Amino acid sequence: MDLAEKLYTTYRQEALRKQPDLMLAPWRDLGQEDRRPWFLTVGILKLSPVVVAAEALNLLSAEATAVGNAHGFTEASVGEDVALITSEASELLEDHREGHDVRRVWFEEKVAAYGTGGDRLQVDGKPAFVAVRHGEPRGPGGELRKPCGIPSEAADIVIRVMHFCGKHGIDLGAAVREKMIYNASRPFKHGGKTL
Repeated sequence: MDLAEKLYTTYRQEALRKQPDLMLAPWRDLGQEDRRPWFLTVGILKLSPVVVAAEALNLLSAEATAVGNAHGFTEASVGEDVALITSEASELLEDHREGHDVRRVWFEEKVAAYGTGGDRLQVDGKPAFVAVRHGEPRGPGGELRKPCGIPSEAADIVIRVMHFCGKHGIDLGAAVREKMIYNASRPFKHGGKTL
C-alpha cells in the first residue's frame, strides 16, 4: 500500500467511524488511476490533524527504524528497548534539574583535551575529549554538531519509541489515534490524581 492509498484508506475509516452511513468508496473502487488524485485531494483536505499526524508517525517510525538498523541497533530485547526509552527521559530530567530552559537548544562538538602544559590528556590510556557548546548546528567546515537540551532529549524519547514500534511491528499511528479518542472521552482530571 503506497502513501496515497494509506492516507485515503485511513481517511475513509475515520469518516465512516464518525458517519457510518457515508457513501465513500474504498480505494480499489475509486475507478481509474487518473481519477484518484481528485478523490485524494478532496479526501485528504478533509482529514483530521490527528489522522494525518498518526500516518506521519508511522512514516517517521519506519525512518527511525531504518536508521537504527543501519547503525546496528537491532539486537536489544523489549526490556532493553524500554530501558533505553527511560534513559532518554532521565537525560531530559537531568537537563531540567541543571536549570536549562525547556526551549533552549545548543550544539556540542567533541574536541581534544589538553593539560595546562600543552600535553594531550588521556583517560585509561585513550585520548580525552571535552564537549564545547555552540549556538550553531554546523561547524566552519559544514560538519554537524550534536543537538543538546530538553527539546533534543524529548526528540530522543520520541525517536526511541518510534524505533521500538517499527522494530516490533507496532502500528504507532493507529495506537495514538485510538488512545487520543479514548482520552478525549474521559472525565476532567480522571482518577482524582493531582499530577
